[in-house]
Amino acid sequence: MLLKWLENTLFNQLNPLMVAQLYENQHNRNQLITLLKEFTDKIGLPNQTYQLIAGLNAKDYITTNYDHLIPETLKARGLGFITIVDDLQIAYADSNQIKILKMHGSLQAPFSPDSIIFTRNDFEAYDLKKPNIHNYIQTLLTTRTVLMLGYSINDPNFLMIRDRVRHYLNDHSKIIYFVTFDMPDYLVQYWRSGGFYPINLDGSDKSASLDNWLKEVITLL
Repeated sequence: MLLKWLENTLFNQLNPLMVAQLYENQHNRNQLITLLKEFTDKIGLPNQTYQLIAGLNAKDYITTNYDHLIPETLKARGLGFITIVDDLQIAYADSNQIKILKMHGSLQAPFSPDSIIFTRNDFEAYDLKKPNIHNYIQTLLTTRTVLMLGYSINDPNFLMIRDRVRHYLNDHSKIIYFVTFDMPDYLVQYWRSGGFYPINLDGSDKSASLDNWLKEVITLL
């Protein structure tokens, strides 16, 4: 009992990246990827939110998810696209194609275990393991207006890329819009000062709030 309590206490004090790293160190990479794939394979079909996201008619989708939901949604709409999970695929992407960049790799459509970014070591070596994807995302942040949905604003890779863009462009960098819920005013001001523009929705029913907002945006396109 004491050993279990110590283990739980230790894991509760660690961030998810370190927990994942410790799991890999103890059980090996194969077991970690297998466990992640088991969870991912239980994910069902795309919901209404994904259908609405596809209705935004974006040219580039950047996702940290490992699942098949975005590809399946675009496929159901009859849209052609390329899914990019490995670094060399960037060189073969048609500039006119819709691109789905699985920033942290893919466990579905396609299954690519070598592409997975999940542990602390993975994140620390991201720009070395995936320099082309890293540079492509940096270019998008430099040249495009970005909308973040369901994305962790604290994702270390994204913030690292964003910080580099801001370092070179300063006040000339593009604004990044991101959807959040019930964010306090002081945090809204904090993120705005860093070039992020929070779209602060009612969090009492997050799914409904997000879907209604997406519907309003689509009517304006």
